[in-house]
Amino acid sequence: MPKERMQESRFDFRGGWNTMTSSRSLNPNELVLGTNARLSKTHNGFSKRLGTRRMHLTAITGGVKNVIQSEVSGTGLAWTTVAIGNGDLFWKQNAYGNFSSISPTPAFGNIFTGVHFMEMRDPATNGQVELWIGDGVNVHRLQSPATLSNRTTFGANVPTSVDLIANYHTRAIWRDDRFLQKIIWSVLGDPDDGTVGLEDQGGEAQVSAQSADKIQQFAVVGSSLLLATNNSISRYTGYSTRDIQIEQDTEGITADHGCVGPLAFLAIEDLAIAMDKRDVFAINEQQILPIGTKIRPEIIALDRSKTQAIVVGYHPGLREVWIAVPGAGDSGLNKTVFVYSMELGAWMGPWTYPFGITCFAPFADLTTRDESLMSGATDGFVRHMDTGTQDDVLADASGGTDYTMTVEPSPVMFQTGPGQVKTLERVLLEAEVPSGTNLIMKHAFDTGALTSKTIAGVAGGVQDYRVDAHDQGKILRLQWEVTTAALVTVHGYNILAFDMQRN
Repeated sequence: MPKERMQESRFDFRGGWNTMTSSRSLNPNELVLGTNARLSKTHNGFSKRLGTRRMHLTAITGGVKNVIQSEVSGTGLAWTTVAIGNGDLFWKQNAYGNFSSISPTPAFGNIFTGVHFMEMRDPATNGQVELWIGDGVNVHRLQSPATLSNRTTFGANVPTSVDLIANYHTRAIWRDDRFLQKIIWSVLGDPDDGTVGLEDQGGEAQVSAQSADKIQQFAVVGSSLLLATNNSISRYTGYSTRDIQIEQDTEGITADHGCVGPLAFLAIEDLAIAMDKRDVFAINEQQILPIGTKIRPEIIALDRSKTQAIVVGYHPGLREVWIAVPGAGDSGLNKTVFVYSMELGAWMGPWTYPFGITCFAPFADLTTRDESLMSGATDGFVRHMDTGTQDDVLADASGGTDYTMTVEPSPVMFQTGPGQVKTLERVLLEAEVPSGTNLIMKHAFDTGALTSKTIAGVAGGVQDYRVDAHDQGKILRLQWEVTTAALVTVHGYNILAFDMQRN
């Protein structure tokens, strides 16, 4: 009598990466591992992530401290990419050309992650967008790509040693790094004037909820300015641009969670995202919501001595949160990225890179109008983080290195569960594998060694592939791997096996 034939279909992987739950208890749409793989919103499959490209030919000595694509242009016709490094300001108005530079006196502070930006319109210049820069030494203002001035020297009572800086209720909000538990605000509508006075003038306040800890970062969310420390988040708010109050202590948002460093707290859409020492949180004006539970083992395993430099970024085109962390084997640099899809509510990763990330910023291609993400790195390069099929391609489009995608979905037990022996017959695959590219399928039962099967790509988009793979056991593992420079997408597969009807 022939054995009963069994089938398992996997055409939905939207549950994403989950290391919190035992692999045997994962849902069928979750992944044990998704190295360098991105979840597909349209086909519910997964594909190889895109590559990276340097955005200039000459490295910035000493690494990139921070980067932004600003509306500061002088003409309103082009955005300006601004980077800080080696004590200088670097600017350009193209995607892949070299930077021009400005060397201020004194030089910008070179404290790691100690340079921060604020954009604000200046009523004195008909509402032109200006970029304000705090570096822990001075406050600088960039009025056009080549017009930089020191406002601590030339402004009115602008505080010295400002590092954190934000635009809130038409005021500049500052943190002086000599007074780490205090916030200072400017005159209403004038970030160039910190004169203390009546309600429409400047002022300062001690944020006593953080009496045992320093303010790490600001984020404007809704009508509030959120103030994060390592262990708490308070709310600075007001009913109008003139009215100011600070909700803290029992009226604060949380006294148990904060952020691990100054670039680990970021306003995204109508929320702030914070990388805490135990989890990742989405925060609104009233409460916090843990979103990192499924990868909490990865977060807890990070080197605590290096988490101060963790960076949170946002890819607006795909609504993804990127968190660059010092992973195992990264030599203390942020070469590993955890990615969270705001639309799917699922994690992807880890994504691994050959360079240490120091900062993120949204990047809009002014030719294609695509919204993406760029990064600064310890090696002195600003990079487009979502383009092409190789890593670290040069600005002139030459060079680049291949990287490997490895995806392991949750194990397959078929209808008979983990206690019954099965015999694998074949896998019927639906995928996009470009001609000349190999997709490798690896399979094993139980604790056995993985066996590889090579699937040769065929031109023409989505194709059906048949993989004859014979093995026997109780719990089936499948891995999908791509090692070459090609964009491969797996939409799903059917697994055919026989029930051996024995334990």
